[in-house]
Amino acid sequence: MLAALVLLHTLASCNAALVSISWGLSTGSAGTLTINVGDTVQWTTNRDTAPHNVISRTLVQGDSTFTNSGVISNGQSYSYTFTVIGIYRYYCSVHPSIMTGIITVRDPPVTHSISWGLSTGTSGTLTINAGDTVTWTTSLDTAPH
Repeated sequence: MLAALVLLHTLASCNAALVSISWGLSTGSAGTLTINVGDTVQWTTNRDTAPHNVISRTLVQGDSTFTNSGVISNGQSYSYTFTVIGIYRYYCSVHPSIMTGIITVRDPPVTHSISWGLSTGTSGTLTINAGDTVTWTTSLDTAPH
């Protein structure tokens, strides 16, 4: 169950996103989140009186880590921009059993364009990733395809 409030704002200037997580005792676990390389996650503490932090941890071999936040007081926030693909696990060291989360960072989806027809020559191979878009456009020759 995704108990934390997660908001996604697209930053048009660079196609990156800012993902906001409400982080505190009343929101509990942030669950699992999937973002693209270059996106920023911002943890903001809610109205708890207890201090919190965001601590990166490795539970499974191959997990990635990020810079820890230090103490975040009521109403403050901590942001981190993810620049490397990977799985990032994190928790609050003050409340490690109830405040946890996982962030999966992936390459952003890509749009591939293929020109198709007699004038384009031989066929080839295109490798795509989940979430990618492929657009086929016929060339200007008159033969049906």
